[in-house]
Amino acid sequence: RINAEDPWNDYLPSPGRLTRFRLPQGPDVRIDSYGYVGCAIPERFDSLLANLLVKGDDRQMCLSRLSRALMEFRIVGVRTNLALHKQIIQAPAFVAGTYDTSFMARFRFDVGANTSEEVCHDLAAITAVTYLLRRRVGSTVVPERMKTGWHRSARRLPS
Repeated sequence: RINAEDPWNDYLPSPGRLTRFRLPQGPDVRIDSYGYVGCAIPERFDSLLANLLVKGDDRQMCLSRLSRALMEFRIVGVRTNLALHKQIIQAPAFVAGTYDTSFMARFRFDVGANTSEEVCHDLAAITAVTYLLRRRVGSTVVPERMKTGWHRSARRLPS
């Protein structure tokens, strides 16, 4: 269950508008979802954004497909529990299949994983676009000799 909630803040709802929503694809990956770019997620709502199901010949194959599918998700505009799911499927007890109903009470997730991968990708893209736009416009640095009013107002003599 991929939910619009913040697992690092007592699972509080995360209202907002989906500005990016890309679902994973691949063999034996099934997604049930209603989300789309521009979709408004209200404050009072069922937090479910998508159900992710994977199928494989054995547990290891399922975990591999699940890991890949979680990495392919791109949801921007609301906080989700994607980072939490990524950590859970890497926990030794979960990988070994030796967990029980008290797993989540004992599980210590990395709060530092709060910055989602999709946010990092978007920040990198914004940085690249900003850099290219500044290069196109040209430098806004004023030469030292042109910083006084005297120099800015002076006429240039022909060479």
